[in-house]
Amino acid sequence: MSTEYREVLLHLGKQAASAQRRLAVLPPQLRHRFLEAAAQALRERQSEILQANAADLAQVNDLDPALRARIQLDGRRLERLARLVEGVASLNDPIGRIEATWLRPNGLKIEKTRVPVGTLAVIYESLPEVTVRAAALALKAGNAVFLRGSAECFATNRLLARVFREAAEAAGLPEGALVFLPWAEREAVPVLVEMDEYIDVVIARGGTDLDQLLRTHARMPVVRQGRGVCHIYVDVAADPDKARRIILNAKIQQPLAANAVETVLIHREIAPLFAPELAAELAEAKIEIHGDEAFRQLVPHALPAAPGDWDREHLGPVLNLAVVNDVQAACDHIAEHSTGHSEAIVTEDRKTAAFFTTAIDSACVFVNASTRFTDGGEFGMGTDLGVSTSKLHARGPVGLDELTTYKYVIQGKGQIRE
Repeated sequence: MSTEYREVLLHLGKQAASAQRRLAVLPPQLRHRFLEAAAQALRERQSEILQANAADLAQVNDLDPALRARIQLDGRRLERLARLVEGVASLNDPIGRIEATWLRPNGLKIEKTRVPVGTLAVIYESLPEVTVRAAALALKAGNAVFLRGSAECFATNRLLARVFREAAEAAGLPEGALVFLPWAEREAVPVLVEMDEYIDVVIARGGTDLDQLLRTHARMPVVRQGRGVCHIYVDVAADPDKARRIILNAKIQQPLAANAVETVLIHREIAPLFAPELAAELAEAKIEIHGDEAFRQLVPHALPAAPGDWDREHLGPVLNLAVVNDVQAACDHIAEHSTGHSEAIVTEDRKTAAFFTTAIDSACVFVNASTRFTDGGEFGMGTDLGVSTSKLHARGPVGLDELTTYKYVIQGKGQIRE
């Protein structure tokens, strides 16, 4: 079977590479036009898309209700996706943007210029809107793209990709630039990510199984959306009301999100008053709290935190709490247990905030704000393909700029090197 996958994928890879070369030189007005056409097609074929989505859902009745809700589409969500595509179309075009320019003593003019990465493979689980996000962002940035969604919503993802591709190609997208893998089985993925002659970068949104598969098979750079074991440190100089509001938002608004907080660290000097008040509000919100020994002395009804809790992405209404001696101890705890996603400090002391933002090595570090803001839309990037916990090539929300690279264009007047 892998031979069959390879033959088809090699053919599609050659097509995509050729299409990307043509796509990269298209004027931005044309890329804008085929995204607008795709957005309109999502509206016009709404009933067909919803039927495919219903068929997917009928085959996965045993899904967790929260995951099922994330897969399910309706007219309102489809309209939001159409508007998302239009929003991406209206973003400033990154291709050809000159990042820096300088003149050498010999008269050479050097320009650092934004260019597409090339051909992307976006591998993701559930969330059919990722199909639309990935197609819009990749094509806007001049990249060809392979899409591989999860088996749970295979029919939905396949149809979304086809609707997008057909409309975009009718409006000028080179044929072969947008590819949806035609197999639900995961066995095709190792073959895809070994095609380093055609795929330049893999963008992965998935769990540990996918991560291990890519570590074993991928021959090209992988931009990973890692687990979100996010922290909030409440400093001795924190405003207690502000801190409670931030923590509750970061835990309650969307517990399944990777940017939801999983551990709260409290300075020992404010813990005797702050910890019981916070625990009461968490209990009212039906959040299960796991505390270290120092926290449980202040809040006896808290469950004892197990050693593995500090490294766990709960993805639900569970929160770890611990008491720490100072900001250095908080940073040490985060360094040991963080996945490099998002961390926050609540403090009115500028020096402490500056120390925290310098010491913490995560993709996003907040001062007096909820970790839930880690999102391309909230950052003003339009949308994103997830939050990268990699350090190269992209880090944080993966938006248009992160789907480009750069090259140097050197202008001369006949100079030769002596």
